[in-house]
Amino acid sequence: MALTFCDVDFDRGSRAHGRGVAPAPPEGWVIGRAGLVQAEWSGAKLRVTEQELIEGPRPASRLINALHGKRLVIGHGILTADFRAAAMVTDVPDSLLKRTVDTLAFAHRIRDKRYPTGCGLDALAKANLRDPRTKSAQPPSAPGFGRAAACTACLPSGATTTRARTR
Repeated sequence: MALTFCDVDFDRGSRAHGRGVAPAPPEGWVIGRAGLVQAEWSGAKLRVTEQELIEGPRPASRLINALHGKRLVIGHGILTADFRAAAMVTDVPDSLLKRTVDTLAFAHRIRDKRYPTGCGLDALAKANLRDPRTKSAQPPSAPGFGRAAACTACLPSGATTTRARTR
């Protein structure tokens, strides 16, 4: 099964899930860049096949276009924040929303309440994988790419990535 993991960084806005401060609504945030990780799930193993960093002019529109036709899109806060911010500057098709899983909303649903101190990817990865989340190591020839917050919690410990492949 083809999966697309998505994470968005904001140029302007409150923390997406707040830490003791009431965040501004996502409709007032500005998307700065997005990281996409394409992967194949065999039923037993996740294999990363491609990565993409979306930055520069009109990142929200380019993000939605990049997700067009993807079978299943997964993100932490993607429905509660990322797509709400994108919808202020571009159309977010219903067909995309129907193919999207928000891990934050899912965590709240299975717990039957919100996390009082937030539910960040670091805590979620540690609780489920018993290993802290790692961000991709990027070569110096890819300026800015190392700052992309693409979710790599599923990568084996010590894995390194380039723009196109994970080793």
